Amino acid sequence: MISLLFQIGAERYALDGQAVVEVVPRVRLEAVPGAPEWMTGILRYRGRRVPVADLSALAGLPPCPVRLSTRIILVRHPPAEDGRLLGLVAERVTDAARGTEPAGRPVRVEALVPPHVLTRIFSNDEPPANAAR
Repeated sequence: MISLLFQIGAERYALDGQAVVEVVPRVRLEAVPGAPEWMTGILRYRGRRVPVADLSALAGLPPCPVRLSTRIILVRHPPAEDGRLLGLVAERVTDAARGTEPAGRPVRVEALVPPHVLTRIFSNDEPPANAAR
């Protein structure tokens, strides 16, 4: 198993690599007027609009600082084949670990982002990529 390592505050986490679509630099995002502090913005990713949430702000900490090691982790949500993507801003996204004992606390996407937050993020979303239009 390969895990992507990142940090929220002082805590180190390991996300199963199978949940990760891609890791992209912390680029400028499209603003979302009136959004809560944890909603960082919208990422234009390969012609799609992807909502991006800040994991530190979701945890009640100050938002992730803008550093080279601060990245956007793109994950599928829900972890199914409907094609929706979610961006997660995290600190120190610099390493991957291989093996059964990751170098951080194992965590699932569902544990990082509470259900009520996911509902709010996707409530006005476009239909999933494979939905009939």
